[in-house]
Amino acid sequence: MSDRYAPFDQLRIERPADGILKITFDKPETFNSLDEEGHRQLTYIWPEIDADESVRTVIVTGAGTAFSAAGDFDMIEKIIDDPRTRLQTWKEARDLVYNIINCNKVIISAINGPAVGAGLVVGLLADISVAGKAARIVDGHTRLGVAAGDAACIIWPLLCGMAKAKYYLLTCKRLTGEEAERIGLVSLCVEDDELQQTALEIATDLADGAQSALRWTKYSLNNWLRSAGPTFDTSTALEILGFAGEGRAGLLPGKTQAGVSQGLPDLSRRGGGKWCRMQDSNPRPTDYKSATLPTELIRHGAPRAGTERYRGRRGAASGGATLLVRRDVLRHAAAPLLIFRCCSG
Repeated sequence: MSDRYAPFDQLRIERPADGILKITFDKPETFNSLDEEGHRQLTYIWPEIDADESVRTVIVTGAGTAFSAAGDFDMIEKIIDDPRTRLQTWKEARDLVYNIINCNKVIISAINGPAVGAGLVVGLLADISVAGKAARIVDGHTRLGVAAGDAACIIWPLLCGMAKAKYYLLTCKRLTGEEAERIGLVSLCVEDDELQQTALEIATDLADGAQSALRWTKYSLNNWLRSAGPTFDTSTALEILGFAGEGRAGLLPGKTQAGVSQGLPDLSRRGGGKWCRMQDSNPRPTDYKSATLPTELIRHGAPRAGTERYRGRRGAASGGATLLVRRDVLRHAAAPLLIFRCCSG
């Protein structure tokens, strides 16, 4: 492997065949969530690939059972608390999208399992997107209390039409790989055990093709995306603005990072700092019930600024499990689905 990719150590970089570069989100223990450095590397690897004459096609996928589960809580908390971090994140969010659009190499995504956040940006902006049947695609921005930013407004309406884009971006409903293919959000849906081989076959076929023809075709088609630049810039700015406001619903840290969900029920069942899904049309601490953590919650002090602590009184949360809940979540009466970190202590 060339040293040119040495700075991108948060991503696993491989060359599975001549002319093909494979990027793998490689934190399976956190469902391939991206921390601050990982997000930065994912943003700025694309100009490097664009300049690498040995690369003709790129595959992007995730390690383990997930594609990518968005940013980790440390990163999200910094965005909320630090204005400079918010501005830097906005710049990176814009650069990520434009860097992918302007990369002249053909990009193929192999979407395995849950796909959320910056990982989903790459998955859907890829020139050819292949989803496994186990793929679970969610844009959870509005569920978190911020506008749908990232690549939502620049790519979803072009892929699946405005009506479907509004439905999924406003409701945060998740799509299976098969449904995503049906509405045109992804190029193909295949059996899970065929996903990686299908992506490699496509990448190999294109790596052997007429590169100038492929690259100029990509450049021309991506002018549709460039023409939507003002819409995209507005959406990302409003997303970042939302992180500074009172409307956020569902951003709360735990003592360990075992995954990030943004509304993916699959992840709530994993062990090791369990996730709890709390559904209530008018959230009040004593009203919460959960299929994965059946318990009543009682106030247990406030361990840190901006959070409330609740202890499970019965059921699976007994024995020292604690929920940390942001106070602004408790004030957010419109949140129908909230994701909480279950910690020890």
